[in-house]
Amino acid sequence: MKFAIATTLVASVSAAKCTGSTDPVVSAPQCYHAKAGALGLTETVDVTINDLTSGTGHFDIAGSGVEGFSCSSKEFTKAGQTISTDLSDCVPSTVSLSEIDYCSDQDAIKVKVKVSGVPFAITTAATRVDCAADRKSGSDIMWEEFTEKHAKNGDDSERKSIFMQNIDRILETNRKQDDYWFGVTEFADMTPEEFQASMLSGLKPSAERISLGVQQASEASDLPASIDWTTQGAVTPVKNQGSCGSCWAFSTVGSLEGRAQLAKGNLQQFSEQQFVDCDTDFGDLGCKGGLMDNAFKYAQQADICTEESYAYKGKGGSCATSGCAVGLKTGEVTGFVDVATNSEEALMEAVATGPVSVAVCAETLFQLYFGGVMSGLCGASLDHGVLVVGYGTDEKSGKDYWKVKNSWGGNWGEDGYVRMLRGKKGKGQCGILSGPPSYPVIAGSSVVV
Repeated sequence: MKFAIATTLVASVSAAKCTGSTDPVVSAPQCYHAKAGALGLTETVDVTINDLTSGTGHFDIAGSGVEGFSCSSKEFTKAGQTISTDLSDCVPSTVSLSEIDYCSDQDAIKVKVKVSGVPFAITTAATRVDCAADRKSGSDIMWEEFTEKHAKNGDDSERKSIFMQNIDRILETNRKQDDYWFGVTEFADMTPEEFQASMLSGLKPSAERISLGVQQASEASDLPASIDWTTQGAVTPVKNQGSCGSCWAFSTVGSLEGRAQLAKGNLQQFSEQQFVDCDTDFGDLGCKGGLMDNAFKYAQQADICTEESYAYKGKGGSCATSGCAVGLKTGEVTGFVDVATNSEEALMEAVATGPVSVAVCAETLFQLYFGGVMSGLCGASLDHGVLVVGYGTDEKSGKDYWKVKNSWGGNWGEDGYVRMLRGKKGKGQCGILSGPPSYPVIAGSSVVV
């Protein structure tokens, strides 16, 4: 199974071809500069060759960004392309420079650097630059690249300070474990409190639940070892809710889309905006939050419009279903099923029959999640609605996971998905088992409760 994280890593580790082994002619200091990174993190490497005679010379080498270090007048030897030196007294233990090669045809220095907090080594080419020219630090480059992609959430200097605090948080998390990775997401210039207020205000629990029943774990159940509905035509592309607290609507629609496809053989995209605008009689509050079970009740008594005919706006408005293209007619949603709480087996059985809406506690780990099997501590105070679309086992770590579709766009996490640890007892990873999970029943499908 491949995810965005894999392609991100591969794209970041390769440098240009290195050819030629002739020694450079050094009559004055020669400067070389490189930047490299992944997960949105950047490390710069600056090399200055001060002298070189008969395969022996001296250079300065410095790094900034993820890790800062500075080595001055270090003796080195050169044999072919390979530069050998001892930097143990000036490079911290969190940095490893395992290869330094001079590429005479490109007049470049190839450096392989491994920095603690980035889960792989990066090979980059330092190209010749003017020694007198100003060069930006790794920290400045990270901030500039972030702001080029994402609108800032306030004053520039304040945002940069928060951003750098989150960089520290990313590195601290990544250095503690290697099951999952934090990285620079579009939320990296927000404090945790700002992130919660902006992105996690969309789930409103309700005491009243009128479902068709509760799906319990079956002792005789013969479950597949893994399942992924994204590969079986039952999951639409990842969408983006924006700053509207409509996660509940996206989770609801994802369940409806998947279950309708499995019942009718036709995958359609349904309208989240319809639920935001029109679902007002069952306790849901548009961009101020809602609950998937409430939305399933609305779907039982309404025609459900297609996404194309009732497009998402990211804000509430007047109900405008008149004239929309109907994807599900009134009565095709016959009810919904709650899944037994705190039961991994029951949720696996439910997911084996189709996508399932769940609620999670996203305040701790979701802001900067970039990839891997999320297994850190995150609490169980439910604040975000998402969609379980499968489960499996990570080939590298051997950890079992739930595959979960989020609604923050395809650039977040693993192509818009998160893999969450499966096998945690009680309420499950980030409360995923406690919602309770639920899914709609479409006319013509079979339900086991």
